[in-house]
Amino acid sequence: MKLPKKLRDLIFEEITAFGGVLIYISTIIISLFLKNFILFIELLSGLSFLYISAIIIRSIYFKERPKKRSYHTFIGKIDASSFPSLHSARALFFSLIIKSIFPNNQIFYFLLFITLLVGYSRIYLKKHYWFDVIGGYILGFIIYLLVNFIF
Repeated sequence: MKLPKKLRDLIFEEITAFGGVLIYISTIIISLFLKNFILFIELLSGLSFLYISAIIIRSIYFKERPKKRSYHTFIGKIDASSFPSLHSARALFFSLIIKSIFPNNQIFYFLLFITLLVGYSRIYLKKHYWFDVIGGYILGFIIYLLVNFIF
């Protein structure tokens, strides 16, 4: 049975939210309330490094999104650039950090599965190409290694 397009679109919009900044910032705030300062610092540092890296990459290498966006400012141009996928980078980084905090493999495999779905959702929703998603995963992994090295 094939789901109607509007329902598929809605499902993938919800899945892509896992890599979104709202979920990420919410987790940062929750870690602060739970007094898990290491998690707080790791997540905040990771988010900062991800954005700094993406801004630098997108400033040097501009790549149109599948659904092109117009822009008139530098920030608009950075947002209109497709490479790397920040959703994919945040999702993988988040999954790896959670794995280091909660070593339960079942949780990690579930988060990894969701991370792969986030990447697919970005392609399905015509926000990115495969190359962008893979680049995002690589960026998320590199930033995880950096944060893990520092802290």
